[in-house]
Amino acid sequence: RVWRLLPGTLGIEYTLRVPVGFLGGFKHVAFDKEGNLFFLLPFFPPKKLPQIILDLQRPASFDKLQEEVSQSHEMKVALRMLPILKAFAARHKMILESVDLSKRNHPNIFRREIIFAFSPQLSKEKELLYVRCHAQSLSMNRLRKVFAYLCDSGFHPGVVDMRYPSIVLCTKCE
Repeated sequence: RVWRLLPGTLGIEYTLRVPVGFLGGFKHVAFDKEGNLFFLLPFFPPKKLPQIILDLQRPASFDKLQEEVSQSHEMKVALRMLPILKAFAARHKMILESVDLSKRNHPNIFRREIIFAFSPQLSKEKELLYVRCHAQSLSMNRLRKVFAYLCDSGFHPGVVDMRYPSIVLCTKCE
């Protein structure tokens, strides 16, 4: 908000947005905890933030992108999950790399999924652990139990498939 006070004063009120993640597929577009989009560069130094991947159309302008993201139910889901997942990853000495919600509402019910990507905090290599969950039956409690088991045996890159109600499939990458 900008206002003018006579005789020669200009007032400026602004909100500092703190980035909590990147919007996948859009270079240097970050978002804050309320889902407001802004350009990260040149305003902030490079940061290690998770990427949120949504099923978005390519809008003609940044304002249209902001409007589409603000109306996206997936973004609201991501904003609720992000603090929980980041704390969860830190507790297990991992970094949350990305949350892919682009297939959350896939027309084929068997292809609806959310994919999380984690990496180890201490490794320089880009080893990733992918966790696939069914979009309608995501259980943070089940995720906690699986991670406790996996982390007790050490970090192993691979895929953990939790899309089925009573089965967890683990595949290690060598």
